[in-house]
Amino acid sequence: MNSNIPNDVVGHVVFQARKQTNRPLETVATRLYSRYPLKMFVPEQASSNNCKWLYCVSFGGGLVGGDCLKINIDCHESTKTLITTQASTKVYHCDKDIVTSQSNHYTVGSNAMVFIMPDPLVCYKDANYEQSQTIHMVSDGNVLLLDWLTAGRIARGEVWQFKRYKSTNKIYIEDQLFLKESICLGNTENMRVKESFGQYQVTGMCLLLGPLLITHIERLLSDLGKSKPHGSMYTNDCIFTVSPLNFNIGSRTIRGCIIKFIAEQTRQAFQELENILCPLYDVIGGNPFLNKY
Repeated sequence: MNSNIPNDVVGHVVFQARKQTNRPLETVATRLYSRYPLKMFVPEQASSNNCKWLYCVSFGGGLVGGDCLKINIDCHESTKTLITTQASTKVYHCDKDIVTSQSNHYTVGSNAMVFIMPDPLVCYKDANYEQSQTIHMVSDGNVLLLDWLTAGRIARGEVWQFKRYKSTNKIYIEDQLFLKESICLGNTENMRVKESFGQYQVTGMCLLLGPLLITHIERLLSDLGKSKPHGSMYTNDCIFTVSPLNFNIGSRTIRGCIIKFIAEQTRQAFQELENILCPLYDVIGGNPFLNKY
């Protein structure tokens, strides 16, 4: 059954839409494959509607030095899928120059809605981690991508003490590169990561793209992009900024937005993310972060 899956792939999931008599299309996982150190599962009752929730879990709750995960997730036409985690993924320390890596590849079909909403990554002291996420979608596909990181085991005093962290996100629309967003954090001779972040302990980005999300995108551009009234005080403990994304394919304009954020505490970042995400919980069929933060 899994003989055609490449040896380096540790997870492969395929979602397809199935017709139902007098009912909305149902999203079903027609392939669900995972092997150590990854476990993937799709609970039947996780969502209150026809959106399927996929949980990606690592054995032991984290990734050890040298782990190399490659994951392929295919979301076919008219499917509705949430991809999330049970808790924050931990990246443990790496000896010498060993690197821990993860590569996620997504395909998004026509009128499909894919919500990639993991818990924040936590890099332990001396972790060396690289992550890439590549999305191939058609012009009427829809994606929400959340990618965020905390400073580490803050309660133990491990604040921005990993060796290196690199995350790259690429989105292709009709095989044309629409967006490449990358962040690389590591100490240099002139400045350490901890010094550059100061009091901040969380950073990340959230991207929304596609025609079925356009109403929400426009609201975010209006609410997050507007200036405060004259005389109002700005706070710097939790900062969210938004920028529009526009891409022309022939006569069609693909619209979206990208949100960058930084906060002093995980809870602060999550509370603001809740304001952004909660209007979509009816579409997703629930709140994947309920009672976590």
